Amino acid sequence: AALEQDRDRKLALVSNLPALRQEVADLNAALKEAVAQLPDTKEIPDLLSGISAVARESGLEIQQFRQKPETYQEFYAEVPVEILVKGTYWQVEAFFKRVSGLTRIVNVGNIGIKAPTLIENDPVKLQTSCAATTFRFLDEAERARIAKERQEKEGKKK
Repeated sequence: AALEQDRDRKLALVSNLPALRQEVADLNAALKEAVAQLPDTKEIPDLLSGISAVARESGLEIQQFRQKPETYQEFYAEVPVEILVKGTYWQVEAFFKRVSGLTRIVNVGNIGIKAPTLIENDPVKLQTSCAATTFRFLDEAERARIAKERQEKEGKKK
């Protein structure tokens, strides 16, 4: 009876094998797609210059574009950039829309609009500040280094 149960369980597994293989293939494809949206270290400067170009293409005057230190999570790093631009409301809106259309993941937050400037016969210009954050995967060596640094930090706290 035990052998028959074992055989029936294994037959069920074998009959399920094509579906499981398809699920693994689907998960691998989803992983490749996610990795494609996160740049690696070499691509960060190009991505940041691309965001700057999008601001200029939207008609904005860039007053500040400063990359801040990365913050590390378990398997990825956040790459924040402080942005300060001047332009009309519609130019700012066009910039945000273009950033949302980039192939890489870029979150825009901490948006502040202030200092409206009105010059006769010109549209109102606004000074807009925001934080754009993109992300990148950490390779194995970086993950190991960060884990070691966290362990050392935890050891010093005790």
